[in-house]
Amino acid sequence: MAQQFAGRWVISPQDLIAEFECYHRTSLDFAVKAGALDAPVVADAGLVLLQQQGFAHEQARLEGIDPALRVKRLDTSGYSIAGYEAGWRETKAAIDAEHDVIYQATLFTGDFVGFADFLVVARDDAGAMVRDARGMAMYEPVDTKSARSAKRGAVLQVGAYAEAMVRLGLPAPRQVHLWLAGDTDWSGPADKFMALASEYRLRVDARLADLGSVPSPAWAAPRESCARCRWSTWCEAGRRDARDVSLVQGIRSTTRQRLIDGGLPTIDALAVAADGQRPTRVSRETFDRLRAQSDIQIRGERAGEV
Repeated sequence: MAQQFAGRWVISPQDLIAEFECYHRTSLDFAVKAGALDAPVVADAGLVLLQQQGFAHEQARLEGIDPALRVKRLDTSGYSIAGYEAGWRETKAAIDAEHDVIYQATLFTGDFVGFADFLVVARDDAGAMVRDARGMAMYEPVDTKSARSAKRGAVLQVGAYAEAMVRLGLPAPRQVHLWLAGDTDWSGPADKFMALASEYRLRVDARLADLGSVPSPAWAAPRESCARCRWSTWCEAGRRDARDVSLVQGIRSTTRQRLIDGGLPTIDALAVAADGQRPTRVSRETFDRLRAQSDIQIRGERAGEV
């Protein structure tokens, strides 16, 4: 997650994932880092167990590497500019020494830092190291995940590592990899996911001057990623306080926005809306159904049933 050093932001893959999944989450996370907002306390035993499983999986994959390969194990040098610079120097030295596998590689560009679980040397069909036109050995980033399938955020994460490698002057990887739980790992074309990572890194960069304060409103509309977001309870409370029209059961995100654009931003406004207030891009059937549902929910609230 982003850190601020004397007014200088250093972002991470987690910030790119946040921007990818929810623009608003980026704003809240940066407000925490700037000291403008307290981070929510999330007591989730399932999350702790998931983290423990992830670490155990990472260690199992590390120990399962062919003992004939030269593996360089690195340690994080501290969460500071000096620590990141030292970590990158150690990583670059391991690359120059052409170790087969580098564990816990630091990729620090000055404005971005990532810690790749592994960098593995690329090899051709004959088993020889792949080299670029300069003769440098090509490495490919790997992240370990205890999930059994490749998630979008994880793919973006390894894409961000690959893009950072290119920005640091290393040969462009051909592929990026996820070492998953179970019997199936995932690999994908690096150029495709480097382009995705670059797009979201530039989006975050473009917002840096405005990040750090608490956004207004401080909540956002619900979306698929809310289920795994630490801010979900915060945003839900904000939507309830604002009486946002997203509170209507069964409403779609696109319909919500059309109702807001049409001057019906709250559940209360929708419940008493006249037929003539129906936005043109909302069908009459949908409008009537949601208006009736709004009325049912409000009457339930007044009766103490909701």
